[in-house]
Amino acid sequence: MATATKVKWIVGLVLLFLLFLATNLNDRKNYRTISNSVETIYADRLIAKGIIFNLAQLVQEKEIAYLAATVEQAPIGLESINQRMDTLVGQFGETSLTREEKEVFTRLQEHMSRLVTLENTESSVTQLRLQAANVRKSLYKLSDIQMEEGRNEMFASKRASATIDLFTYIELALLILIAIAILAIFAQEAKKDKAEELE
Repeated sequence: MATATKVKWIVGLVLLFLLFLATNLNDRKNYRTISNSVETIYADRLIAKGIIFNLAQLVQEKEIAYLAATVEQAPIGLESINQRMDTLVGQFGETSLTREEKEVFTRLQEHMSRLVTLENTESSVTQLRLQAANVRKSLYKLSDIQMEEGRNEMFASKRASATIDLFTYIELALLILIAIAILAIFAQEAKKDKAEELE
């Protein structure tokens, strides 16, 4: 085999190696993106959505307690509900929050604090229900954000998957081109060898 042919082979093999290396590194990055999206959807969206749902149920229990209370008797069971709500709020605060979520979450905490303050004073049922409505509005807003962020994570996962597919097709096309080039080199060498034999 001539030196020029050997150089062509070496260059071809190095290019093939670099192609595999580049696509492998890109695929690893995209697989991580997909994996992170799935984890984020579960940990920071589905769990948070469950917490929001549970908080909304507790707010509803409070409203029922307000309606059941009489002028002489304060609402019953609010302290237990408040403790459960504090636990849930703490759990929600541990999830990964976007900037918008942090703002709404801060408002939720403020509304809840005002509601507890009203519960501890001689406030009317109307005042309590109005403040409970503010808490509910914050919960609904957080719920909407969960859906939007979950959708964003899903789209990021789909983009990464599409990128993996694209690079797989490009890799296959380049492998076919390299195979054709190698066959062309062999054919050219075979022609040279026949030509030399005929002379």
